[in-house]
Amino acid sequence: MHISQSVKSSYNEPTMNTDKSYIEDIYKTCKYAIDQANQIALEFWGKVTNEGKEFDNNHGSKQDIARITAKSEIDDRIQDLFLGKLIENSQTDYIAIDTEEQTKLVSKFNEDAPSTLVLDPLDGSLEYINRELDFSINVALISQKKIEFSIVSFPAMNVIFENHGSQKYTMEAIDPQNEFNHESRFDLVENKDNSSESLTVHYNRRVSKKILHELADQQIKTEPSNGLYLPILAIMKGECNAVIAGTPQIRDILLHEILAGMHPDIFEIYNFRGDPINWYSKQRLDNYVFAKKGMRKFLQF
Repeated sequence: MHISQSVKSSYNEPTMNTDKSYIEDIYKTCKYAIDQANQIALEFWGKVTNEGKEFDNNHGSKQDIARITAKSEIDDRIQDLFLGKLIENSQTDYIAIDTEEQTKLVSKFNEDAPSTLVLDPLDGSLEYINRELDFSINVALISQKKIEFSIVSFPAMNVIFENHGSQKYTMEAIDPQNEFNHESRFDLVENKDNSSESLTVHYNRRVSKKILHELADQQIKTEPSNGLYLPILAIMKGECNAVIAGTPQIRDILLHEILAGMHPDIFEIYNFRGDPINWYSKQRLDNYVFAKKGMRKFLQF
């Protein structure tokens, strides 16, 4: 399917400064690109075919593998939109690129740069192809294991999450006039206090059996979550007390970190030693816990 190269945008093109404000300039470039990417995604939502991609791991269900291997031409198109804007604004020396899709523009960036741009142009390709709501566009700038900024956009749900400038967490509508409504999906539901007798933990398929056995020994009920996609909603809907993620996706890490920052009195995110997690751009976290406050005394191994 041919994709139009012209997309309207209300953002002004950012310009590059030579001082240490490059982080803010890169943020502006990504905001400009994500506005265009949202429009592209909605224009071709459910109108492209599954081109697929190679996958060398046979573990998991057919549904899991279908999700991981799903790919459309929009993945590359959105990625190169971001990279093209960064190149156009002379920002290649400041950042390395960490992304699954190895398009030609990736080589234009500095592998030894002080910061890394982590980009997942379309998480939930299968959902996108099937015209479901739960796909997102994700980008973050990482410096020395610190998230300088992160953006997680759900175009079909009309909601965008951000961590802008260190602990400035927001959730906003992309377009107030858009017909899609995200509010019922991300509303918080008040739950009773945690107690060991009533705890439920959701987990994805990559969580080890050892962890699940330890939870069973503590008489904590466990239920598999729906792949790696938006398990956080289960907590927000009051369906469980925590989510354990093994080798989580980029979106899960970024979105959970933003939501924990937005609601520090309600949520926390940590590893199995009980320590707050850090970001590793080249090596994904093996396991982490996203939970309601008070769960750490139960979920610390």
